[in-house]
Formats: sequence, structure tokens, C-alpha cells
Amino acid sequence: MAADASQQRAAVVRRLLSGVGICGALLVIGYFSVVSTRWGHSLDNDAYFGRDASGRSVVKFDGEFLDHVTKGTLLLLLVAVFLVSLVRRIPVIGVCAAAGVVVAVAGAEVLKKVLPWEVLVPSDLQLGLGLQAETYPSGHATIGSSLALAGLMVCPANWRAWGSVVAGMVCAMFGTGVVFAGWHRPSDAVGGILWAGVVKGLVAVLAVTLRKSSIDLVPQTAARAKLRRQTIVGSIAAAFVTYGAIVIAALTANSGLPDADRAFVILAGVIVAGAFAVPNWFGNALSAVQWQVTSDQS
Repeated sequence: MAADASQQRAAVVRRLLSGVGICGALLVIGYFSVVSTRWGHSLDNDAYFGRDASGRSVVKFDGEFLDHVTKGTLLLLLVAVFLVSLVRRIPVIGVCAAAGVVVAVAGAEVLKKVLPWEVLVPSDLQLGLGLQAETYPSGHATIGSSLALAGLMVCPANWRAWGSVVAGMVCAMFGTGVVFAGWHRPSDAVGGILWAGVVKGLVAVLAVTLRKSSIDLVPQTAARAKLRRQTIVGSIAAAFVTYGAIVIAALTANSGLPDADRAFVILAGVIVAGAFAVPNWFGNALSAVQWQVTSDQS
């Protein structure tokens, strides 16, 4: 039994570390291919300038929504994550989940300094002054994505698989929202989602590894494998619906799609894909882990 538990734990850690590696690699590739090249700047800028293809009402809504994401709001949401963990009697996991959000947000600010942005093409000069600086990865996309993953950490194990679809919607809302509102370029949004995946994945690995005596591992069964496949299909379906809504909004808000609008529609698809893929990996990887309640811990 002990050997089986050890193998299951190792499998969970491998899934988490695999996802962390992929998110990290894509984060680096995104920086060097989009943020650091003329071609990348042109595509990124065209998508940014074409963001109003979704319609002015969408741009206004997202701007107002993001205006409510303040330090105070973040603190309240972190407290909410911890309160959920208290109710479930897993306070240590609540602390880990909340701390992971703080590290992700602080780390995003550090990355903006060490991953500089510079003017490379003429259209860069048409950007607002706030965007003619280090903005990769987006802090707001990091906040929304890391909070969504924190929610998956503290929720019951049997909720995580389908909860990953809901978390994907949250990530997509923040990822597309920062672009619609004109706060960030698409590359920044994708970077924020990937960075949240890196940090929260590592936090989950630490929690699973360091608290071996405080977790129950749900055996891999045909039913669990089927559930994983179902939630992957569910995430893909939700991503298509979300992306479809963006495309329909772009087509109905404009007569045709100029070049900038096409770039926006293409990169919006990349944002949405990342927004659903990261939580799906995270939720399914942790679906085998049931944190033991405090009264059961030695």
C-alpha cells in the first residue's frame, strides 16, 4: 500500500512538473519570439489596435470590471481563499494557496523589470506611454489566473476536474479583459496566465511533497480517467464558445475585418486557449489529491 501511495504521489508530481515546464518554456518563447522581435511587435500591436473589433460596449465593460481589481479587492479574495480552507479544515493548504498568489503577483512585477520591452517598429510609438515600457507579463492576468488556481487548490478533490472549466472562464475573463480594456497587449495577457501556472504548479508540488502524511491519494480508476477526458472536452468546448463569442462580436461590430482586427482575433484565440488549458492541467493533476482535515493530521 505504501509503495502504491508513493507511486501515485510521484505521478501527481510528474504531471504538475510537466505542466510547470511547458508553461515556463512557453513563457520564455513568448518573450523572445513576440516581445523581443520586430515581427512579434507588429503582430502584437496590430492585435492591440484591433481590440475594439469586439465592440465599444465590451471595451467599456472590461475597463469597468478591471477598475474594481484593486489591492483591497485582492486582499479580500485572498482572505476568502483562506476562509474556504478554514471551513474545510485545511488551513495550511489555504496559506499555501494564498501565498502562491502573492508570489505570482510579486514575481510578475519583477519579471517586468528583468524582461524589458523596447521600441522596435514604428507602430510602437502609437501606443500609450504606459505600454511603451515593461509590461510582460500582465499583473492583472496573473492575479485572475493565480486566484482561479488557488480556488482549485482549496476545493474538494472531486470538484477540481470540472472546477477547472470554471477556472478557465475566470482566466479567460482576465486575459481577454486586459486587452479589451487597452491595458495590455495580447502577449502580456498570455504571459500572465503562463506565469500563474508556473508559480501555482510549483506551490502545488511543494504542498504534495512536503505534506506526505497529510494527503489521501485517490486511486487511478477507469472512472477517473473518463472524468479527465470529459473535462478536457468540456474545457475545449467552453474555449470554443468563448472564442466564438469574441469572433461573432468582432464580425457584427465591424463591416469585415481589417488587418488589425484579424490579428486581434488570432491572438484572442491564443489567450483563450491558454486560459482554459492551464487550469485544466492543474485541476486534473490535483484531482487525485485529497487534503486531510486538521483533526486527522498527526
